[in-house]
Amino acid sequence: MLLRQSTASQEISLGYFLDSTDGDTAETGLTIANTDIQIRKHGATTLANKNSGGATHISGGVYQCTLDATDTDTAGQLEVYVHVSGALAVKSTFTVLTATAFDALTTGTFNNISTTEVNAECDTAITDAALATAANLATVDANVDAILLDTDDLQSNQGDWVTATGFSTLTAAQVNAEVDTALSDYDAPTRAEATADKDEILAEGAASWVTGGGGSAPTVVEIRQEIDSNSTQLAAILTDTGTTLDTKLNDIQGATFNTSTDSLEAIRDRGDASWTTGAGGSSPTVEEIRAEMDSNSTQLAAIVADTNELQGDWVDGGRLDLILDAKASQSSVDTIDGIVDNILLDTDDLQTNQGNWLTATGFNTVVPPSVSEFNARTIPSDDYFDPAVDVVARVTLVDTTTANTDMRGTDGANTTAPDNASITAILTDTGTTLPATLATLPTNAEVNAEIVDVMETDTHAEPTSAVPATSSLKDAIIWNKTVSRNKMTQTATTTLLRNDADNATISTSTVSDDGTTFTKGKHT
Repeated sequence: MLLRQSTASQEISLGYFLDSTDGDTAETGLTIANTDIQIRKHGATTLANKNSGGATHISGGVYQCTLDATDTDTAGQLEVYVHVSGALAVKSTFTVLTATAFDALTTGTFNNISTTEVNAECDTAITDAALATAANLATVDANVDAILLDTDDLQSNQGDWVTATGFSTLTAAQVNAEVDTALSDYDAPTRAEATADKDEILAEGAASWVTGGGGSAPTVVEIRQEIDSNSTQLAAILTDTGTTLDTKLNDIQGATFNTSTDSLEAIRDRGDASWTTGAGGSSPTVEEIRAEMDSNSTQLAAIVADTNELQGDWVDGGRLDLILDAKASQSSVDTIDGIVDNILLDTDDLQTNQGNWLTATGFNTVVPPSVSEFNARTIPSDDYFDPAVDVVARVTLVDTTTANTDMRGTDGANTTAPDNASITAILTDTGTTLPATLATLPTNAEVNAEIVDVMETDTHAEPTSAVPATSSLKDAIIWNKTVSRNKMTQTATTTLLRNDADNATISTSTVSDDGTTFTKGKHT
């Protein structure tokens, strides 16, 4: 809106004044004094109170106030700020023109100057102008000569212009009729319509040309911060494209890269089938690959279950540990160790007497029967072993064995029978129970279908308030979607996040800018 310099009784509109809580409801009952209306004149570095008189409500949260000669004594941009309790801050921008310029625009007296003033301006322009050089004049002279040739040619054809090729054949009366028709068809705007259009455009305010929506223009600090941020990101992009990507590509290429053998084209030329099957045959189908993966998954699950159970059986007190404990005690192991030591002594003695085993003490000195004696059954009866009377070296007969339970290696051996029931239970678990349980588990396709359902079908309502710092992953994802999608309103001190219906506020965040640091508070 345009204002006239140093002129009283100029009415302006302020607003909309909206509720500071929801940022939507119009405030119609505010009390706005002149001290609540802060004015920044062109070139000023501070704000000043409006000279006198406050603002009164007109309609729908829009208020009206009257500026006087003091308020408009400086030509240029005039900014008006209002921030009262209960309402969001409001800023309006106006343009103060000199009286002459304002009157010229609003009354149409654009050329209301005297001939003396015109003559003075022309003299000044001629004095300030740079005169043409000789080269410039020569160029102009050549162009004028060419134009003269053309006009001479036109003059020589004046007699037949009407019938000349490329010229109109209309008579003067026909041309006049066409012009009259065109003027009649043209609906030129009246002076009042043109003035109304001009005032409507100017009423949008200087800020609307800056921000595109009639809001407040960004501050110098905000512009600088955006430029710095873009510069930082541009520097990072240049680093990535100029250094990082080159390094990564060189690493991928390798030190011994050969275009004829290592390029993608060279690899492709070797044949897709040979890389897939290793022998130039046909590659497996997707169904065959999936069937093999499902089979491997089933077997792997069975192996994992078995190994998990075995790990539990091996620990102290587990089923396998108990079976081993039942088979051998420490004392029986010690006895076996003693027997092994004795055997080692005997074998050492055998190695020492290898040359005269037949005569060595404790060995049999009887000459063994020949093959012919065995075949002819002519071996003397005395030569046969009689267990009743013959004595075997280093063997003492204890008693006649009457039952299996009398067969003992040593007196300390474990006589506890194996836990056959536990062994049977283990075999049942691994052979029957585990396969049956694994058969009831969902297949890869079923698991994948559930994941797709969660990701693509299930929906969740938008939040009604800011999520806490320790929210679930679901709530965090929905919050980020809401912040990036929903409407936000921004003032000099407050950011409001609105719900999807735009009838309630989800959260509020305070903002501040001290000229050096822009601070955005947490959503509450």
